[in-house]
Amino acid sequence: MSAKEIKKLLIDKDITQTELARRVGVSPAGLNQVINGKRKTRHIREAIARELGMEVSELFPETKAGIVFHLK
Repeated sequence: MSAKEIKKLLIDKDITQTELARRVGVSPAGLNQVINGKRKTRHIREAIARELGMEVSELFPETKAGIVFHLK
């Protein structure tokens, strides 16, 4: 999913980025970096997926089986 799609998903689930950041245990700025692909921290991506009831690879398609691939 793109960052825009993830943000829309949060709206659809009535969760603010600030609330998700609190649940995941990061700052809102840190969460935003992960959502926008500027930070590729595996455990944060896993926590975001868990909170949204999705697989990591659904949210971050460049992630397969827990491995982050940097696409060019």
